[in-house]
Amino acid sequence: MTAATIGLRDRAAASLGTIRTKGAAALGSLLILAFCAPAADAAPLSMRFTEARADVGVQLSDAALLAAPDTAPLEAQIDPASGLITSGSLHVPRFSTHITEPIVADVTVDFDIGVVTGGFTAATGALTLRGEAGGTLTSYGETFNGEECTVSTTPTVLELSTAGEAAADGSPPPGTPFAAGLAGPGAIAGQWTDMHAAPVRAEDTDNVHFCENVEGRIGGRGGIWLEQEGVAVPPPAPQPSTTGEAPGPPPPACIVPKLRGKTLKRARAALRSAGCRLGKVRKPKRLRSRRHGALVVKRSFPGAGAMPANRKVHLKLRLRHRTIHHLRTHHRR
Repeated sequence: MTAATIGLRDRAAASLGTIRTKGAAALGSLLILAFCAPAADAAPLSMRFTEARADVGVQLSDAALLAAPDTAPLEAQIDPASGLITSGSLHVPRFSTHITEPIVADVTVDFDIGVVTGGFTAATGALTLRGEAGGTLTSYGETFNGEECTVSTTPTVLELSTAGEAAADGSPPPGTPFAAGLAGPGAIAGQWTDMHAAPVRAEDTDNVHFCENVEGRIGGRGGIWLEQEGVAVPPPAPQPSTTGEAPGPPPPACIVPKLRGKTLKRARAALRSAGCRLGKVRKPKRLRSRRHGALVVKRSFPGAGAMPANRKVHLKLRLRHRTIHHLRTHHRR
């Protein structure tokens, strides 16, 4: 074999290797584009969570975060065929709270979850959303004004789902499937093992001291719960009987009545009249081991106007206000 033949063979092999390398790179680029780009038939998804609650360390416990007409909007893309959710953003409107120990401060919290991905299963109403949770806590008032902390969670990526619970003790409550679709009622919940507050200005000793104290109030287990009331869906029309018998009337839809302030006995009767069933009943923990006065409904899960697919309504009770006053007066004596 001559030197010219060997050189020609080497150049051909080199050219073939270059073609293979470029071809593999091009194929890899196409695969990345196919994975990252939204599906061609993806449709816009818009949801509005009308109520949000959180359990945050010792600072917030089952506290309502939204006040009408505030909502927590979700904007995303969804593949109608697979239910895959991409390119989403979920924003909880700014809320305020008051820290009392070891420092006294009024603070506002901006809390977001983005970029949101997840999925929806229409057959079961199961919804899952995932995103990096975090935000900014800012102080205002005479004692502390303008101190800022960056808030984050462990794990960093928070998962909220219809099967999730927001806190170890069940408060806020677990999620509820979107049985009537993503436009209907339902709730999602997620939990974290720890929450942190880092100073925005690490060189400022006052800012560092403030955020260290804040972290002591928000650290530990916690979670968030988001509910969408949705639009009431009428019960399906009766289907023709295949046996020749006249079909019976469809069961009435369960529309949760207003139960706040009612005794358990009256709430049970109201649920029965509305075609609903009583689920779990939670009483104040500090009263379970001793005698107490009358208990009334503090909140129902889901809330009034919702149509739970399983017809079950869970209740959280509290002491009637006048009973609390009576117990305090009796204690003073």
